[in-house]
Amino acid sequence: MVENELVGRLRELMEHAGITQSQLADRLGMSQAAVSHWIKGKKTPTNENIHQIASAFGVSPEWLHYGTGPGLAPNLEAARRDYEAQRGWRFRPAPTDRGRDYGNANVWAFDPNIWTMVRDIIQNSRDAAPGGAKVGVTFRVIRLRGAELEKFKTALDWPGLLPHLEASAEIPQRLGRLIKHNLAKLEKERELLLLVVEDIDTIGLIGEEFDKGNFAALCRNNLDSEKSGTAGGAFGLGKAVLWRVSEFSLVLFGSHLSRPISDGNQYYRVFGRCDLPWHEFEGEVESGGRFAGPGWFGKVSGDLTTSFWDNPALAADLYLNRNHMKLGTSIVVVGFHDPSNDDDCEPFQLAGQIERAVGDWFWPDLTNGRLQAIAETYDGPKRTYGTDISAEKLRHEYVDAVQKWKAGDLVEQLIKEGDVVCCRVPLRVPKRVAEPMHPEAMHEAVLLVRRAADDSKSDRLSELGVYRGVGMVVQYLSLRGICLGALPFHAALLCGEAAGAEPECLMADRFLRTSEPPAHECWTSTPDLKTEYVKGGKSSIDQFIRDAKNAVREIVRPSMKDLSDGPNALKELFKIGEASPVDDRPKITRPNGTIDSDGGWTVEARIRVTRGDHAWWVQPVVVFQQETGGGKPVRWRKLEAVNNCTVDDDRILIPPNTGEARFTGSTDPTSHPIAARESSIVIDARQFGRIPGGEA
Repeated sequence: MVENELVGRLRELMEHAGITQSQLADRLGMSQAAVSHWIKGKKTPTNENIHQIASAFGVSPEWLHYGTGPGLAPNLEAARRDYEAQRGWRFRPAPTDRGRDYGNANVWAFDPNIWTMVRDIIQNSRDAAPGGAKVGVTFRVIRLRGAELEKFKTALDWPGLLPHLEASAEIPQRLGRLIKHNLAKLEKERELLLLVVEDIDTIGLIGEEFDKGNFAALCRNNLDSEKSGTAGGAFGLGKAVLWRVSEFSLVLFGSHLSRPISDGNQYYRVFGRCDLPWHEFEGEVESGGRFAGPGWFGKVSGDLTTSFWDNPALAADLYLNRNHMKLGTSIVVVGFHDPSNDDDCEPFQLAGQIERAVGDWFWPDLTNGRLQAIAETYDGPKRTYGTDISAEKLRHEYVDAVQKWKAGDLVEQLIKEGDVVCCRVPLRVPKRVAEPMHPEAMHEAVLLVRRAADDSKSDRLSELGVYRGVGMVVQYLSLRGICLGALPFHAALLCGEAAGAEPECLMADRFLRTSEPPAHECWTSTPDLKTEYVKGGKSSIDQFIRDAKNAVREIVRPSMKDLSDGPNALKELFKIGEASPVDDRPKITRPNGTIDSDGGWTVEARIRVTRGDHAWWVQPVVVFQQETGGGKPVRWRKLEAVNNCTVDDDRILIPPNTGEARFTGSTDPTSHPIAARESSIVIDARQFGRIPGGEA
């Protein structure tokens, strides 16, 4: 660095900002004498000083140091005139064989909802963080109306895009009908929603304009992924969800790169893609009026568009401007909506869904400090809402379980709310035959089970959250009804590098990543799993999940020794008829239960009675347990005999000389005091008696 050049740039910055040495010192919290020594070249600012100045004035530290990278803001009006003369759209001409492709099939490969979108966006940002460093992701839902909308459409070259949208709207298939509906809505309501996603401290859209690299994989190519190792996605398919949540299948990108491309460009890379079906109109003679579907936005160069570089006015007008000089990528989804919702959502509703989805899928990463996420809403340039997304707020039960595991604050048995039990679940990792090869290995995943409150209203109650080292929950497995009378709980299964740093943990992480399908919502058989590992990978995963469920079952079983007797308050219930002595009472044995699709408990049990010349009648009842008292009995919806008995209304009749009978039944959900999935139950022989004369 030449010191007098640094002094010159510092003076230039002060002149551009219209401030004095004293004002600069005040802004930096330093003495005027220190600033004066810099300006006179007597002393050189430290690296910390350089970064302070760069942050305060919106320039890059590299510019202050060396004169490279983004410096003082140019004349925005001149930059605007420059991009208006050069930016535009180019669509791929239809093939000469006259084949027609009515859209990108990738956009229909996922469940069309905000949860899927959030998973893919943050996963990609995490994978783009160098060396697994912390990454920041901000989601902004922006409503554009009036002058702000027209300014955006001008920057986007709407007149060049609209004929292609209108031609696509005349195609009588799914995407064409959607575009037609949304164009009509835009014309009527005169407003547009944008989703702006900005990540910080990632590598940015590095790579050359064509062929290979992160940029080409995301913006130009299909089914192209630059990821490797244990990164979240390896199919190049998940990015399609961005176009799926756009009403016009239109997505824009802006990026500051961690390293320049071959021609030296590095900052304010702007590009866009619109994935339309085959369409035709008479607007462009050279194409024959027919277009294959996809089109690209950027700097027009003949029949192609390439990235537009170093024009902050274009980035700002398209809401791709990064209000800092940190590296990373910004994404704008044009016409943002929730495809899974028939109603149009307000910005605050969409931001709320995003916030909950981030907490649901990425509480491990939020907890370990590798991710910071923000949700905001704007009405034009005015910020109307903003919040730091908190795992502690949204998924407190899981965060608490992991923190107690790390602190060693564990118990042997779940007694009270907040207790956490830990055990290990083995996973057999098959021999890997692809590089890097390794022999068969055994990995021990960490299972954490936390007792929930008896009145917990958590939407993840009695579920097992499963994740590996990447820090994203792969899936939640419902374990409602896992055993009769189960304690309320939340459970987490930490796999691979989430469980430790041993070599077997890395092997397990790679194995599980290879078993993830494009949506990354489970672990199953994939083409890569079959080619990279010896046979048996899928069965190993299935056994692993079964073992985890069985371990949870053992931990959450109620502590009472004999469920057949029911709670203490029921033991001495009033008897009707000729009752037998207490020590001769019928016993309910081997109870099992599940929750049916209507929200009722379906149970099966056996009744043991003393053999004799007399018959028995028994009135079984399902009791919802409570913290105090004897519990709440509920009504039967259906009661059926299975073996050695008959049913009379709500009573089981057992003939003489019979020691055991079996029955099934389902409860009436309208009589439940709480939802079945939130309940623990017992089956009790509430009333019973002998039938004189030996007939049943």
